[in-house]
Amino acid sequence: MDDLKKDVILQKSILRAEHEQKIQAQAVELYGRMNDAVRDLEAVHKKKVSNLRRSFQMQLINALAVIKAKYEHNPSDSNGINSSHSASSVKIDALKKKLDEQETLIQSLNALILEMEENEQPKQIVFESEDDPEKERLLEENREMKEEVDALQGKIEQLENGLRQKEKHIQMLDLDVGSMKQKMEKDQKTIEKLSSEQDNLNSVLEEKSAAIAQLQHQKEEAENIMKTKLTEKEREQTRIQQEHEARLREHGNKVQEDLQKQRQLLLLETEQLKKMQKQQLIPKAPKADVANLSADKEQLLTQIKKLTFMNEDQEKSIERLRRELERVNKAWEKKFEILKHSFHAIKDEMFLRQSLHRQAMNLHRVSVSYMEDGRLVAPTTRLPAKQNFCFPTLPLPQIGARPPSPMQMSHFTENYVGVQEEDLFTDNELQVVSDDTEGNLEGFPTFLPPVN
Repeated sequence: MDDLKKDVILQKSILRAEHEQKIQAQAVELYGRMNDAVRDLEAVHKKKVSNLRRSFQMQLINALAVIKAKYEHNPSDSNGINSSHSASSVKIDALKKKLDEQETLIQSLNALILEMEENEQPKQIVFESEDDPEKERLLEENREMKEEVDALQGKIEQLENGLRQKEKHIQMLDLDVGSMKQKMEKDQKTIEKLSSEQDNLNSVLEEKSAAIAQLQHQKEEAENIMKTKLTEKEREQTRIQQEHEARLREHGNKVQEDLQKQRQLLLLETEQLKKMQKQQLIPKAPKADVANLSADKEQLLTQIKKLTFMNEDQEKSIERLRRELERVNKAWEKKFEILKHSFHAIKDEMFLRQSLHRQAMNLHRVSVSYMEDGRLVAPTTRLPAKQNFCFPTLPLPQIGARPPSPMQMSHFTENYVGVQEEDLFTDNELQVVSDDTEGNLEGFPTFLPPVN
């Protein structure tokens, strides 16, 4: 947990640093763009000011040229037509000085007017009118020039407003471009995500196909192993059965030989006893012979008892072996019955899956036809829809019924070879004997065949 916390904190710090770097880079970029825009605006403003200065200068030059032409065409100054260029320039300078004086006079008068307006008792200043046509003309030209300047100022304001609108439009376009870039980035991310998901799906499909092929191969291997194990078990069962039968035969022969020997011994002893009894019936028998006969009789009786006990033990062992043999036979019969039922259930399930698969495939190609009324149209030879709609496969088999014949099973296996099953058997399905039955059969000896 501590390592995870450290990793999370480290990732957060890295992301924060990257975010700050990106913000700083964007801020620097915006600052540069703003500086560039301000420089461009300053350059445009300077260019406009220089153009206005040039235009005003040209207007001033034209006005001076007009004044000069009028002065030259004046009859009172006809003698000064052929004067030198220096004299004309001196006159122009004099006119400029006069204009400056008039402007200063106008400014001083404006200042006096303002002062008089500020005072409570303004004084009226009356200027003596001078009949000076040049002054009136200059005033009119000055008014015209002011009007032109005002018009140019209005045009400048209009141009500035147009520039502001264009700048706003450019900003809007920049915002649109930024949004379009973000959309393009999002689309690119979605495309990359979809491509990665497609690659993942392709890899998953490849893994699933490989797993299905592997499971199919494992299924085939398991079937082959089951077949080989069954054949080996059958062979081992036959071998064990033969060995058991041979042992039983040998044991039976030995028991019969022992019984015959014991019977012969008993017969001999009975004959000896009869002879001894006959000899005892003779009155003149000596006492020593009687004692010997009694001892022999006791020995014979003890031997007879031993032989009877041995016979009873052998009969008990034979009965025990017979019971054990019956129990083993019943256990093996139960195991083989379970094997048969499990194999029949597996085959029935395989047949059921195959038939359902065929029915599902046939349902995609079902055609429905309608019956027409015989009163309006002539009767047709087509069958009704119920007769046309049928399944080509046989009905489902009865699970739990008797096993099918070998011919049917061979036909079923031949038909089932071409069908590819997607659902493979699990461990519980492949388990022939259940855990409960194995627990009940733990005390039985293994691989003992049933005896007919």
